[in-house]
Amino acid sequence: MIRRILTVLVAVAMCFSMFAGCGDEVTTSEITGIYGKGEITYPLQTNGEELEFFAPIASGVAKLGMTVDETEFRKELEKRTGVKVKYITPSSAQWDEQFNLLFSSNDLPDIIQGDWRNYAGGGADGVIDSGFITDLTPYLEDYAPNLWKRLHADEAAERSAKSPKGRYYSFYSFSHDVPCYGPYLRADWLKELNLEVPETLEEWETVLAAFRDKKGADAPLAFGWSKFYTMGVFETAFDTTSSIYVDDNGKIAFGPATSNWKDYMLKMKEWVDKGLLDKNVVTTENDALNAYLLTGETGAAIGWLASGIGAMMTAKPDDSFDLIGAPYPVINKGDTPSRYGGTKSPIGNTGLAIASTSDNKELAMRFLDYGYSDEGDLFYNYGIEGVSYEMVDGTPKYTDLILKNPDGLAITDALNIYTHATAGGPYLMHNETYLEQIVMPQQIACTEAWGTDDSHMIPGMTLTSEERTEYANIMTEIDTYVGEVTAGFICGQKDISEVDAMPAKLKQMGLDRALEIQQAALDRYNG
Repeated sequence: MIRRILTVLVAVAMCFSMFAGCGDEVTTSEITGIYGKGEITYPLQTNGEELEFFAPIASGVAKLGMTVDETEFRKELEKRTGVKVKYITPSSAQWDEQFNLLFSSNDLPDIIQGDWRNYAGGGADGVIDSGFITDLTPYLEDYAPNLWKRLHADEAAERSAKSPKGRYYSFYSFSHDVPCYGPYLRADWLKELNLEVPETLEEWETVLAAFRDKKGADAPLAFGWSKFYTMGVFETAFDTTSSIYVDDNGKIAFGPATSNWKDYMLKMKEWVDKGLLDKNVVTTENDALNAYLLTGETGAAIGWLASGIGAMMTAKPDDSFDLIGAPYPVINKGDTPSRYGGTKSPIGNTGLAIASTSDNKELAMRFLDYGYSDEGDLFYNYGIEGVSYEMVDGTPKYTDLILKNPDGLAITDALNIYTHATAGGPYLMHNETYLEQIVMPQQIACTEAWGTDDSHMIPGMTLTSEERTEYANIMTEIDTYVGEVTAGFICGQKDISEVDAMPAKLKQMGLDRALEIQQAALDRYNG
């Protein structure tokens, strides 16, 4: 997944680099400590300053036809912090254009949301060195003490929060770690056929064959190409992935360069030929997959808690329709499933940076730091006590305003009005908060079934500007090649000899150098 992001970013890197040095000379201001240093009391007593905050409008808020200013969360946040904020919120369709235009002049808003880790003009260090955002390293401990404490209470978060040059550059979103993606099956079919939830590949074959032969499923197992190739579940049974991962020795490896990837492809091709896996897996889209499940053409799939399990149970054709999550598959009974694809990081890529030109740096830092305080943490996650949550035996619990909204709002819609719990921001997203939004028993069971070992996933490390460009240049070609061979073989258009030739071809294409780049980033991360 990382290299796909980099591919897109490199394509626009030149545009960003052109902005550096354009326009008037960048004028920066220092933090003077108007509100003192260390912990402070909120609300602040300001002189009426107003911060400008540039961020895309949350999809949930836009869906409700509201502006940020109209949400109860926004109104209460101003009361609690004492800080006036003018929100500049482009729609998702306008976001890229509006974000890029910011850097064509020096008229920057005080706070800017962005994916600074993958910023096309050199990552976080590039955007700092270009003079656009503030290097927060000298200031965090004094003017964002709550964030400082949160970072230093979690070694992985503290490492992930730094740029390759060791600088802090934004206010981060701390993510929950509830499993929310994995395989699921028709529970009613399993019960009818007297079958158990499969754990091993052999058990999966038995179940899928029964779905084919006894339920007439045209595609007993179906999922889209992205879930075959970039977000795999069954590939982890073979200890592989389509991307880079950390091997058993703590070294960076690339799945398609190993024999394990060939084993995975052979098994999936076998399942296609036997009629166990959707023969159109290379072209199947999510909408079609959902239709397959509801009509009985499919009995098993891979998806998310909300858009998968939740959506299907909401749209179920009759009361007998039921779904159940299955653990990530393994080869041998009793083995512990392990994730090999994707990135694991306690903080997200997207963060809130402070413009180097801002005259209100300290105020911006104090405003953002509120979300990491004990009070702010509770407010961002749960909203207002007595309104959106109550304390029950010392634990916050959402009220029926959220869980059974009198206006018929879905849980996530109600949360978008009263809290910030559905989206990242300058706070910690709690497991408990997320789990309270998952109300269907089928969804709750999935969070237990989908737990895996994540030691093979890539941690939240970053590449330097030079590394980023060189890596993307190599992997763009490699990714295209691997995708073509894999899809061609599964569809029966390419011979196994082309799969056998992949490792040698990948070396010719510069894979060793790409792995060296990622290894250097991992070594920096590990210190």
